[in-house]
Amino acid sequence: MKLGVEVLSCLPGPEQSQYLTLIGQPLLVLEELIMNTHLELLERVLASISLLVSPRLRGTLDDLLRKYAERALDMGRLPNQLEERLDVSLAVSELASNSGEFVMPDTAPQKSQWMRDEEVTECKCCRSLVFSMFNRRHHCRRCGRVVCAACSTRRMQVSGYGDVSVRVCDDCYSQTVSSEVSSHSIESKSSLEAELKAADTQVYLWRLNNDVVHNSTVREEFSYEYAPSVSLCLAILKLHSDNLAYPRFLLNSCKYMMQRLWREVDTRAMNKVANTEVDYNLVIQMVRSLALAAKVKYSQLGSSVAECDRLLSEADVLTTLVQAGCADLIPVQGLNDAGLRVVRDLLVDKELWLPAMDVSTKAGLDKTGIWAAWGKACLRAGCWREARDRFSHCLEPGDPRPARNPPLLNDIVQILVTGAYNMDPGSIEAHKSRNTEFTSVVSCPAVLHTLASLKDITRGIYPQTNVTENTVIIGPKLDSLFYAECQYYLSTYGSHAGILAFYLQHDDLAAALRHVFARKLDPEIFYNIVYIPCLRHDMIADLHLEMTLLDSSLDKWKPYLCHVCLQLERRGLLNVLYQLQLFMKDNVRAAMSCIRFYKAGARSYSDLATNLRHLHLAKKHLEDELATGRWGTPDQQADMSTGLSMKLKPWEVNQHISTILRQMEVNKFLHICEIEHRPVLQLAAQLFPPLTGVPTLFGSNAERLQLAVLVVLCGKNVEEAFGMAFRIIQDYHLKTGQVFCLVGSKLASDNRIVEIEQLIGSIQSSGISDPIVICDEVLGVSLQVLAEKNELGAVEPLVRLITDLDKKISAYIHCRQLKSAYLLAVKNNRLEDVRRILHEAEQLGQTKIQYLCMKKLEQGAHT
Repeated sequence: MKLGVEVLSCLPGPEQSQYLTLIGQPLLVLEELIMNTHLELLERVLASISLLVSPRLRGTLDDLLRKYAERALDMGRLPNQLEERLDVSLAVSELASNSGEFVMPDTAPQKSQWMRDEEVTECKCCRSLVFSMFNRRHHCRRCGRVVCAACSTRRMQVSGYGDVSVRVCDDCYSQTVSSEVSSHSIESKSSLEAELKAADTQVYLWRLNNDVVHNSTVREEFSYEYAPSVSLCLAILKLHSDNLAYPRFLLNSCKYMMQRLWREVDTRAMNKVANTEVDYNLVIQMVRSLALAAKVKYSQLGSSVAECDRLLSEADVLTTLVQAGCADLIPVQGLNDAGLRVVRDLLVDKELWLPAMDVSTKAGLDKTGIWAAWGKACLRAGCWREARDRFSHCLEPGDPRPARNPPLLNDIVQILVTGAYNMDPGSIEAHKSRNTEFTSVVSCPAVLHTLASLKDITRGIYPQTNVTENTVIIGPKLDSLFYAECQYYLSTYGSHAGILAFYLQHDDLAAALRHVFARKLDPEIFYNIVYIPCLRHDMIADLHLEMTLLDSSLDKWKPYLCHVCLQLERRGLLNVLYQLQLFMKDNVRAAMSCIRFYKAGARSYSDLATNLRHLHLAKKHLEDELATGRWGTPDQQADMSTGLSMKLKPWEVNQHISTILRQMEVNKFLHICEIEHRPVLQLAAQLFPPLTGVPTLFGSNAERLQLAVLVVLCGKNVEEAFGMAFRIIQDYHLKTGQVFCLVGSKLASDNRIVEIEQLIGSIQSSGISDPIVICDEVLGVSLQVLAEKNELGAVEPLVRLITDLDKKISAYIHCRQLKSAYLLAVKNNRLEDVRRILHEAEQLGQTKIQYLCMKKLEQGAHT
C-alpha cells in the first residue's frame, strides 16, 4: 500500500482520482502509463519509488518494460502474397445485401469467423487503400472485416468484449449510432449526438482496473498505433535496469525481425518471390538501429560485442540485396556460411556482379569465382577489354609458367573458339584506319560485326556464324581478331604446353616452333606436345620443313631431336626413328636402324634372308657417310663429337661395311643350308644353350663365335665353309683354338672322324701362325670326347696327328692305348710318363703293362 500511495503521489492531481482504485496494485498503474506512452511521467514515478522497489519487483517491472517494448516493434501480420485463398466464412460472406451496400451483421462474429488477412489486399471499407507495412490491417470487431486505420478510428463496446471499447470500422459505427439514435426520443437524440461528437474528439486511453477479465481483454486488444517504432522501443527500454537482459532483448528482437524477413520470401514457387507489402529497407534499418543500441549497452556493461557485429554485418548484406532489387534472394536458412554462398551464387547466376562482390566482401568469401564468371559473361558479349580486366583479378601471370593451363584459361579459349566467326573485313579495316591499336580499342567486336551486316539482315541474309573448317592440318581457322585474343590470354596466363597445343590446333606450326626456340623449352614438352601430335596427324614432313626453315643446320634443334630419338627408341617406334635419322642426315644411326629392321622378328636364317634389303640400305647409308664425310681437319674432328649426327672415322665405317657384306655372305650360306634341311638353329641350340635369338655378326663376340662354329658344322663337309669361318675369326679377332675346339668336339660327338682329319688339314694349310698348337688342342678335345663315348677303335689315326709328345702320350693314356703310350714313353726315356701309365694300368687291371712299367722303372732306378 505504501508503494501505491507513493506512485499516486507522483501523478498529476486530476489523474490521481482515476487511479485510486488501483492504489493496492501499483504495477497496474505503471503498466497503464506504459500502454498510454506516458513515459516521462513514468520516469518520474520510477525515480521517486526507486528506494521502495525490491529487486524482485524491479525484475517484474523490467519484464513488463520488455513486454511492451516488444509490442512497440510488432510488425503485425504480413500475409504472403502467394498463399492460397480460402473461402470467406459464412458470417462474413452474408454481410453484403443484394444492393451491394454493406449491412452490419446482427451479431458480432467470433474471431474464428473474421476475414483472413491473406484474403485481403485493400481496405474493405474505403476500397482504395492498399495494405503494406505502413498501412496495416485492422479487424473490425463488429463485422470481422479487414479495414485500414483511417477507416477504423472509432471504438465502442461490442458484445463479447465486456466493457472494453474495441476497434470498429466506420460503417459499423455509423450503423450502430443510427440505430441507437432512432430508438430514442427527440430530446435524447440531441443529447446522444452531442455525447458521440465529444467522444470522437477525445484521445482514447487504455484503462486497467481490478477486474482480471477486463484487464485480459484490454491487453489482448492493445497495440501501439504507430508500431513498429524503434524510437518507442528504445524510449521504453530507457527505463530498464542496467543489466544484460536489456541488450540481450535487443539482439533477440533483431534476430526475430531477420527471421520475419526470411519467412516473407515464398519458397514454394519455382522462383522465389519477395513480399511486396514488406518495406525491407525499413526493417533492415530497424535491425541496424537495435543492434547498434545493443552494442552500446554491451560496451557500457563491459561485455563482448561480437554478436552485435555479426548482426550488423548481416544487415549490411541484406541492404546490398535489397538495394540491388534482390530481396527474393534472402536465404530461408539465414545468413550462415552456407546461406551466404547460396546468395552469392544466385547473384552470379543473375549476373549481378557488383552486389555479388559486395556480398562476398562483407561475408569474407572468395571472389575469384565471381571475377571468372563476370569475365566469361563479358567475353561472350564481345566486351573483350572489360573481360581482360575481370580475368586479371582471378588469373595470375607468372614466371615460371604453370605445368598446364588453368581450367579457367581453357574455358576462355573455348569460348573464343566456339563463338568465333569471320569478322566483316570492311568494318575491321575502317576501324583500323581510325585506331592504331585495333584490338585494344574495340570493346565489342560482335556489335561491329552485326552493325556491318544490317543491310543483309534486313534482306533475310544473316551473318556467317559457322567456323571455316581447316582442311590443312588439325583445327578450325579462326578470324585473326579472335586468334589474337586467344594468343593474348595464352601468352599472359598459359603454360608452354597449352600455347603449343593451341598453335598446332589452329594450323600455326611455325609459331609453335618459334615459341620453342624463343623460350628454350624442355625437350620433353616438344616431344609430347609438338612431335607426337604431328606424328598422329601425318604432319612429320611439315614439321621437318618448318624446323629446317628456322635452322637449316639443325644444330639448334640438337637437344630436341636427340630427346625425340631417345623417346622413340624407348617406345620401340623404330620406323619413325629411322625417318627422323634420315631427316637429321645421321647416316650411321640410320644404318644401325636398318640393321635392327633386318634382325627384327627373325626366327631363322630364311627369315633374315627375306630382310636382306635392309642390309643393302644400311650399306648404302654407310657409303653415303663415306662420300659426304670430310676428314682430316681439326674442325671436322670436333664436329664428330659435337655434331647432331653420329660421326665415325673412315676406317670404322669401312669396318661396318665389311661386317654387313660378311653377314650377307653368311646369311646366304646358312639360308641355303636351311633350304637343304640342315638343322642350323637346332645345332646352335645344342651347342649354345639357351639360344636367345638368331646369331649374327652384329651381336657380341659370343654370337660371332657361335656363327663361326655353325658355318663350319653346317657345310656338306668341313672344307666347304672353313674359309668363311676363318675370315670371321680373323675379322673379329676371335680365339681360333676356341672356335675349332668347339667344332672338333661336335664332330667327335657325331663320330665324324674323317671330318676331324679334314679340319686338322684345313687348319694346317690356313696359314695361321701357330697351327701345331691349335691342331694338338683340337685333337686333344676330340679324343677326350671319343674316350668318354668309348669309341676307341678309330682314335689311333687322330692320335698320330698330334705333334706334341706330352699331348700324344696323354692322348694314348686317355684312350686306354697303354701299350702305345708305353712304347712311346720308353722310346723317349720319359720315366714320369711311365709312372702315369703304371697307375692307369693298375686302374684298368692290365697286369702285363704293369709288369713292363715296373721293370722299366727298376732299370731306371739302377741307372
